[in-house]
Amino acid sequence: MTNFMTYLDWRGDLPFARDPVNEIDLLIFSELTYANMDDLFGKDQYLTLPEMVQRYLDAGIDQSSLIYDPKPLMLKASECERYRNILITRYVNHVDAKTETQFSACTFQIGSRECVVAYRGTDNTVIGWREDFNFASERETFSQALAVGYLDQCVSSKIWVCGHSKGGNLAMYAAAFCSPATREKIASITSFDGPGFLPEILETENYNSILPRAALYLPDTSFFGLIMNQKAQRFIVRSSEMGFMQHNPYSWKVKQNHFEKTNRLNPVSKYIDEVFDTWLASISIEERRNFIDTVFNAIESTGITTFNEMQKRKFETLNAIAKALQKTKSAEIKGLLDVLGKLAGTSSNVLIADVKNFFGLGKDKNEDEADTAEKDEQH
Repeated sequence: MTNFMTYLDWRGDLPFARDPVNEIDLLIFSELTYANMDDLFGKDQYLTLPEMVQRYLDAGIDQSSLIYDPKPLMLKASECERYRNILITRYVNHVDAKTETQFSACTFQIGSRECVVAYRGTDNTVIGWREDFNFASERETFSQALAVGYLDQCVSSKIWVCGHSKGGNLAMYAAAFCSPATREKIASITSFDGPGFLPEILETENYNSILPRAALYLPDTSFFGLIMNQKAQRFIVRSSEMGFMQHNPYSWKVKQNHFEKTNRLNPVSKYIDEVFDTWLASISIEERRNFIDTVFNAIESTGITTFNEMQKRKFETLNAIAKALQKTKSAEIKGLLDVLGKLAGTSSNVLIADVKNFFGLGKDKNEDEADTAEKDEQH
């Protein structure tokens, strides 16, 4: 399998001064933001990547429970000439249950006046996932407002802005709504499978002004990057995984200094996009808020704060959600049941199997055969 780890083997000896930032580098920077750098800086304003990695190891930080654990990439990149002298600065990590906020970002200085501003995607917290759903009902979330302020404080004269998952949404939003002076310094804005925006965002002059420099990268079976809409130029990337697991950046295939691309999305992905868009269009913004609050209040009422805990206490979690959904408006729950029914009726059970596996419910023989058939179709 070729991925950004392979890219570092091939390109790792070339400093950025000799070979400029490319799309693979931007995914690498986006993945590095998942590293828990809390308390690693001390009084230091900057850390080189090797310095950060050593402090990370010395602190005994373990993020192996994350699907996209940043440690393998950190270790490899820190040994490469290309990344060894990168300066990491302006690391922030803000999680607040009261404002339903999970926001993290850092700046990678690659030259005296050039940098990459990268926003972290959704972490393992329930709060982080709740805020993702808030994109479908809020004109501006607290994280989006923080992302704008963070970008406006960047003093470099050339800025690449990027992020994976929710980080991609924050990158697009920050670039669109930062000050005109900051916007002029942006070289590109890249979202890696990040969700889209409400229609009123897409219609603004600010958003449309960044489109010539904006790009959205999706795995060929995308779900997260198709939630709601966006206008950025779209590139479809081949993945070594299936279903929801294609969201994992370690699975994205590369060829030299660019991604392996295809011209079309998997039919399952396109169908899910259409079904969820139809459901969202059928309920009001207020109904969306009520539905999101109902589901996540039910999860939080159990005392669960992370998705790892949800897996360990799966039946308690599902029972709490089921009871809460019984109290929602009939139109809301009927719409959701229609969505799930249509997904169950698709020609592939891959995505449903992913959900079952997440909760440890396993899969039957027919689902295994469906997975194999789906993989054969993709490759």
